[in-house]
Amino acid sequence: MAATLRDVAQRARVSTSTVSRVLNNISTNIPISDETRQRVLQAAHEVGYKPNMAARQLARQQSFDLICVIVPHASPSVLTHPFYMSVVQGIARTCQQQGYAVTLYFADTNTPDSQTRERDYGRILDIPANGIILTTTFRDEQYVPRLLADNIPFVHIGHLSGDSPPATHFVDVDNFLGGRLATEHLLQKGHQDIATITGDLTMPAGQDRLEGYQAAMQQAGLPVHPGWIVPGTFDPDSGYAGMQQLLALSPRPTAVFAASDAMAIGAMQAIQEAGLTIPTDIALVGFDDLPQAAHTTPPLTTVQQPTARLGEIAAELLLAQVTAVPAPPHIILQPHLIIRDST
Repeated sequence: MAATLRDVAQRARVSTSTVSRVLNNISTNIPISDETRQRVLQAAHEVGYKPNMAARQLARQQSFDLICVIVPHASPSVLTHPFYMSVVQGIARTCQQQGYAVTLYFADTNTPDSQTRERDYGRILDIPANGIILTTTFRDEQYVPRLLADNIPFVHIGHLSGDSPPATHFVDVDNFLGGRLATEHLLQKGHQDIATITGDLTMPAGQDRLEGYQAAMQQAGLPVHPGWIVPGTFDPDSGYAGMQQLLALSPRPTAVFAASDAMAIGAMQAIQEAGLTIPTDIALVGFDDLPQAAHTTPPLTTVQQPTARLGEIAAELLLAQVTAVPAPPHIILQPHLIIRDST
């Protein structure tokens, strides 16, 4: 396995940013002593570090006003997924307004394969970026403690499970409230037999939306049947499969909260293929308010989260770190219920 900046930093007992400045000959306001410079060069030779030539060229040209955005390559159709497209557009728009370029890196930050994780992390450190934005966070987040230890400016979209380390900066939507709003709307429409197709429960967003659904049901004094909680992964295929599972139940639920619009669209297809109508036979609520939601048949009731604004705020928080401008470490946006014909 090829040596990385982190390997050099560990051997030289310095930070990865110091290694990058030495190897790329980058001048900053913080001087590097000759002794430290020689130690880094010696360490690079000892571990057999071979620099990323494209990154080195960027650095030498002083194109160092760069933000790295990490997107999960394991997500289905990530390049065309409306959520990621909107978030990245928000990030890019804000960064470009401040004179920063944006590069994307596709990494499976939740992989149990430590070799893959190390390889990806080493390659990310080779990118001459001022800071990093994680577009997805998982309950067992792998990169956050590494980025903290390496003193690299970063922001994550979505909170961490439990208490976030105090040094992290993030932006999120109140996903618990969103799940509760969706379920309460179905309850107000007179439904009691309400099921849910969850999002990816390895992500705090998926868990929070499920807990919002459970809280609304419990507050209404209604049981939550285990068979009415069907796991999904935020993509249309899991919504389709989850809905087929719910349709096979007897009795079947009269309403479903799908934890993403993509899953709701898949669920809608399964309902219609079964010869049932929406909302007469089954009412349906999604989450996101993707552009497609207003154009489904029938138009989809959904919980709106401002995806482009998530990206914009993530970029604002990161650039504030990079330029040492005071900014709040955490920002939570409020979701809103958009009522259409599917309920």
